[in-house]
Amino acid sequence: MSRCIPTPLARLPATAGLATLLLSAAPAPAQDIETITVFGTTPVRAEGTSMRDFPGTFQSATAEQLAASGSADISSYLSRRFGGVHFHSAQGNPLQSDLYFRGYAASPLLGLPMGLTVYQNGVRLNEPLGDAVNWDLVPMNAIASLSLLGGANPLYGLNTLGGSVVVQMKNGFSHPRHSVEVEGGSYGRAIANIESGGNNGDWAYYVNAQRFEENGWRDLSPSWTENLYGSVDWRGDRGALGLNYHRARSDLTGNGLSPVGLLAVGRERIFSAPDITRNDTRTLALRGDYALADRVNLSANLYYRGNDTESFNGDGMEEDEVDELIDDGFGGIAGLASVLRGACRDAVEDELGEPLGGNIEEDEFGEAVGESGCSAINNLSGRGQDSRGGVVEIDAVSELFGLEHDLTAGAGLYRGSSDFNSRVQFALFDPPTRSTTTSQAVSGGFADERTEIDTEVARNYVYVGDRFSLGEDWSIMLSGFYHDSRIELRDRTGEQPQLNGEHDFGNFNWGVGAVRRVSDRVDLYGAYNESSRLPTPIELACSEELSRNPITGEVEECRLPNAFLADPPLDEVIARNLEFGVRGALSAGLNWSLGLFRPRNENDIFWQTGQTRAHGLFKNIDNTRRLGLEASLAGAYERWRWNINYTYIKATFEDNFDVLSQNHPANAMRRRGDDDDDDEDESGENGGAEEDSDDERGDDDDDGMFSTRPVRAGAKLPGIPDHMFKAAVE
Repeated sequence: MSRCIPTPLARLPATAGLATLLLSAAPAPAQDIETITVFGTTPVRAEGTSMRDFPGTFQSATAEQLAASGSADISSYLSRRFGGVHFHSAQGNPLQSDLYFRGYAASPLLGLPMGLTVYQNGVRLNEPLGDAVNWDLVPMNAIASLSLLGGANPLYGLNTLGGSVVVQMKNGFSHPRHSVEVEGGSYGRAIANIESGGNNGDWAYYVNAQRFEENGWRDLSPSWTENLYGSVDWRGDRGALGLNYHRARSDLTGNGLSPVGLLAVGRERIFSAPDITRNDTRTLALRGDYALADRVNLSANLYYRGNDTESFNGDGMEEDEVDELIDDGFGGIAGLASVLRGACRDAVEDELGEPLGGNIEEDEFGEAVGESGCSAINNLSGRGQDSRGGVVEIDAVSELFGLEHDLTAGAGLYRGSSDFNSRVQFALFDPPTRSTTTSQAVSGGFADERTEIDTEVARNYVYVGDRFSLGEDWSIMLSGFYHDSRIELRDRTGEQPQLNGEHDFGNFNWGVGAVRRVSDRVDLYGAYNESSRLPTPIELACSEELSRNPITGEVEECRLPNAFLADPPLDEVIARNLEFGVRGALSAGLNWSLGLFRPRNENDIFWQTGQTRAHGLFKNIDNTRRLGLEASLAGAYERWRWNINYTYIKATFEDNFDVLSQNHPANAMRRRGDDDDDDEDESGENGGAEEDSDDERGDDDDDGMFSTRPVRAGAKLPGIPDHMFKAAVE
């Protein structure tokens, strides 16, 4: 949050945040108003430390700035306005973006390695199953402030590898107002919002209801969300108490990528449909603060959060799996032939060269169905996730060893449980729409394979922090975080016993930082911080280490998010971040910053693609590094604000390893080359083709199928841009 304190212009200190800071600067230089930005040093503490004393990066936005931006959700605002942030929108839905900051992700996509934490009024929004974050379930119009802290901050808990997104909600004390807003836009977008808040000095209430809907700019892509948020707060002379409730539902369609050739026909065209995700969440949180003594405060936070998710994904089928479609999905040739209709029937008859109804060979029929382009599957999954947690924190200002210390100590627990189930249903596309649910589509039976698992995550943790000054020019910050965690997985089908297991983790993360006030307008800062994240249940269940089913003896890949295949130990990821920077103010309302950061991940976890884009396994990578530079310039004049941000990131693998990549073109060429060897003459000549060196070729598995490719130290991490430049005026 920000507080404005009148002060003579000559004494105006620097107010720019750190590298990449988009600062809320003074609205009018003529008023000589200093803006002191303060933030919470922990998720529980809403405020407490001035940004001038913080040895790291911080960006923030107010409710008014969020409202003026027109952003559909916080991920959209962060990617448009905050430095170092970008997003991927492979689903094509504005509420299902993969958000990246400094090369670390927060996403609704189950299975993507996450590296950012997200908190709403101190409640952790990362889901228990895969640390995923559902942006559609954050009530955008009920947000009082939005902040982004950079770096591996131990006090913000596990998974804060690259930073933390902190959301503070409105209440009747901070926003005593009533409003009704209605917005409309292209592609059928409509947004309605109503809010009301008020207080009598001791008690306050706040309620906000919002509905968002749109048809989407692509074919068959409607979406809607509903959010209801309410709070009741009490404030006394020495304490405060707040109870808030949040309920949200959504029905999102994100039909994914399309081939280039199809996009040439029309950018709105889709390759397969539908891809629907339905969420239903509820959160109840209780927070209390009490002043135990002068400059000693006790805070506590208890919460429950539940989220039920259903997914329906229509997808194309591999041609070599068509026999399963015919036999298991529709009971044989006669059964499938009886339901074929419209364009699918015509396509199959064209491939056969004769009408259906005669004596057709099974192989000939299967090939015709495969070539028709109508064979499809529906991936159906559901997961229920519940998280409960609580934390108690003491904040005290006390003099020790002749120095004034701002001390923080806390202890907490987290319990997350989830149940996951999935099945695959055989189907036929409606060719004109490429959908498995429109009028000419046909649904069949289910495949034998299914997944049903339960997971439990239990975590107990303690943390401490201290900030003190050395003279008038130096501010020192120390922090430590220890956790003791357990992850359990249980197979409910009895068919995948390798899933059953318990995994224990424990680690101490620490940090130290310093700020040197060079002058009233310039600060230097430096920090070293550590944070870590546990392998999520979904990563453990899809690990490379033990992917052999002990019953069948087969090495099986994982299909995300529709199956889990193994439960070996994956190592805890540890991020060690080192950063330095300088920041300052050129004049009232004109601020600048420049910084360097270098986080290094040990035992990073990556997804390897298998036989298809949806198949694969997770594995630990020894080391990865993200080396970056951040620069910003921000200003304000009267009602105008502007900012310019530039970020450079060199994200690389720091070790040599082999990665699963069966469909890499080089591996495909080598497999074709093996087939061609059968046709070579006895002289062994190969037409002059040169073989790859050992470092450039992949390994072959037991079946002689070349399945891996080498990755060498210095290779780039995929999906992270080298340069990002942003400029904005409002």
